[in-house]
Amino acid sequence: MSGTEAIRTWDDHKIGIEALSRKFDTNKDTGLTEAKVAAHKAQYGDNALSKKDVVPWYCLFFHELTGFFSLLLWFGSFLCFIGFGLQKDKDDKANLWLGIVLAAVTLLTGIFSYM
Repeated sequence: MSGTEAIRTWDDHKIGIEALSRKFDTNKDTGLTEAKVAAHKAQYGDNALSKKDVVPWYCLFFHELTGFFSLLLWFGSFLCFIGFGLQKDKDDKANLWLGIVLAAVTLLTGIFSYM
């Protein structure tokens, strides 16, 4: 049994102050002795929260730009650019503008999601 399941077996709140003092080898009035404090510190380390793993900002931003729906929009934009490149009538810029708009919307959505 580990993690959150072990919490279910805690009974410290039910056993009373005297039993709790015996369980943790302390005194309810004076607390731990200096020797016990040093021993506990050596055994358990400092009484501090552990550092959280920090993911760099550019990884988070890239993650926002590469979600499933974002990838669909990037792919659609890419197809519009290919369509514009393959078409014979270069005066019709509908595919070019659609590709630019899809890329811009996807980029702006990623920026807003990141923020």
